[in-house]
Amino acid sequence: MRKLKLAALLAVFFTAALAAETAKTVPVPGLLAAVGKRALEIAPDRKIRLAVLPLKPTGSPRYTDKGFGDYLTEKLSSSLAAAGPKIRLFERTLLDTVMKEQALSAGGLIDKTEAMKIGELAPIDYILTGTFTRLDSSIAVNLRFIDVVSGEVKGDISENLELTGDLAALFADAQAPAAPGEEEPPSCDGTWAPVKALMQDVGTQAKVDKLVDAAAAVPFEPPCGEVHFGVMDLLSRYKLNSARYNDFLLKTLQKIDNPDADDRAPDIAGYLLAAPQPDPKVWNEALRAAGLSRHFYGYQDMLLGGFDGSDASGERLRERFGTIMAKAERKELGRPVPLEPGKVFLDLLQALSSRYMGAYEKKDPRPLLDCYQAYGTKYAGGAGTDLLKVLAEMHDTADDLKDRARALDWFCARVGALEPSRELADITVDFMRKLFDARKEALKKDPSGGAPAAELKRMAALCGGRIGVLIPFIVGRDYRLDVTAFCLENGITGPAVPGPASLAKDLSSGDSTARTEAIRLLKPLGPAALPAEPAAIRLLRRSDDQYLQHDLVGLLGAIRTASPEAHKLMIEQLLSQESYVADEAITALAAVGAPAAEALKAEFPKIEESYKKVRVLKVFELRGKAAAKDLPWLKSALESAPDKYVRNAAEDAVDAVSGN
Repeated sequence: MRKLKLAALLAVFFTAALAAETAKTVPVPGLLAAVGKRALEIAPDRKIRLAVLPLKPTGSPRYTDKGFGDYLTEKLSSSLAAAGPKIRLFERTLLDTVMKEQALSAGGLIDKTEAMKIGELAPIDYILTGTFTRLDSSIAVNLRFIDVVSGEVKGDISENLELTGDLAALFADAQAPAAPGEEEPPSCDGTWAPVKALMQDVGTQAKVDKLVDAAAAVPFEPPCGEVHFGVMDLLSRYKLNSARYNDFLLKTLQKIDNPDADDRAPDIAGYLLAAPQPDPKVWNEALRAAGLSRHFYGYQDMLLGGFDGSDASGERLRERFGTIMAKAERKELGRPVPLEPGKVFLDLLQALSSRYMGAYEKKDPRPLLDCYQAYGTKYAGGAGTDLLKVLAEMHDTADDLKDRARALDWFCARVGALEPSRELADITVDFMRKLFDARKEALKKDPSGGAPAAELKRMAALCGGRIGVLIPFIVGRDYRLDVTAFCLENGITGPAVPGPASLAKDLSSGDSTARTEAIRLLKPLGPAALPAEPAAIRLLRRSDDQYLQHDLVGLLGAIRTASPEAHKLMIEQLLSQESYVADEAITALAAVGAPAAEALKAEFPKIEESYKKVRVLKVFELRGKAAAKDLPWLKSALESAPDKYVRNAAEDAVDAVSGN
């Protein structure tokens, strides 16, 4: 039995190891982008204070860390420091001091107690901690964001890094055979010492220049050239710039022909393109490297930087976007097979969205709007349904009504061009529900429903037919009813859109669910729902269910019923003990208007309870100037009011009708 258990455990271990070894790998920029995105998501509504702990290796009998942990920790720190104003990075040296004083773990996957202790000692909200494991052809990295108040893990990331030659050089391999006569590799300590000493103080431009002179004297080649990663991180973190060092790095980048096997390419490109106004030669060289890589997505964000809100930067960004797309069309992007232009177009828009409309204080959709305006007609057809999500984000983020109209038009064009599917229905419904909610809020101040109502009308005109076809694909009863009501309201027909006569039939059925749905769909039709009036009156006459009574009264009000029997039944609900039904009757009778006025005035003297008299007067108040014909009667009601409550209600009604 023990042997069987041992065999099972070994099988699990080797299966897990094999899975990790064969998992999809990502380059370092891909990991940094994922970590930055996750950091912004853990608390999207506020700034966070974050500390990065040193990453620690897991035990390995073969591979020993020679600097990878320090390298990746620094890369993470620099990347997060540049991720935007939402993240405030706690200085590593200060954190090291705190941890040493308290004898806390220096890194790795620390436990809940240690995390909370760090939170007590340092002014931070979260820590990023993790481990890494060198495998034969990749590096498994496991990271966690931990809340230092609760000790909870708020996010985790597990990725397999692609093992390039530069990264492999940061590990010692105990099984690596020594070549005959091979000498020990030279130590870089003497080469690094003067550079590292100068890195301790870069407080003036003169000191920066001295550091650059010392660094540029070291060729950016393995093994000793790795010192340049530290120099770039230092200058980037403190926003220091040197044209001489930039030129040195550009010359290095120009010599790299296989970016996927060389970590220098993305690091140099990212560093140089982060400058306020990078040399066009730098951008072109970075694009060349991106075109040679199997991981174009690791470069696209840096290639689309530089927009500062000015017209000039916007024009430059559009030109660069077009240059990338032209390269994709010539099949010059992507390895081992070229990327499809439609996929590149979508990826670039998503990169723009992440960069300029991510979890930052100021969202700016202009780069996306302008690039889509320039290139959408040509490339949008190959982008699929994911493009709709980007278009919806453009629309929702835009403040200018013209920009919202552009995004809405593009969204509808794509909805109309795509085949009906569950995914298309989900995205379209999500977009429409935001407009439904906005219209509901607007109706409280504007009877027309304002801009949201106008946008829904435009949507009905542009892609209403396709929306009607999507109804069978919609999951969720409420969502399906909302969209069906939209179609009925806008005269959109289709196999899944019932007509008023069909709904009137459902209203007469014995199926309570069918009745409820029919009322919900008929009400937005207003007077066009007149075929359902007989069934609604009959149901209201017979029903004792206050919820059904409420819905039927609302429907008759929407129809603007002229039926005396309907008026009588609605007044009965107005005088009901149930305020839920009575409040709906007030609104419905006000909507009916003059046809119900005489019945209300005739009933008023028969009412004994003051609160019921107040309800009748409220109907006339809601009608406002439209009840001008009834003003003499209202003044009479004011003069004969039995108490202050009725008097106040009559006075309010008189003021509303008089326009005071």
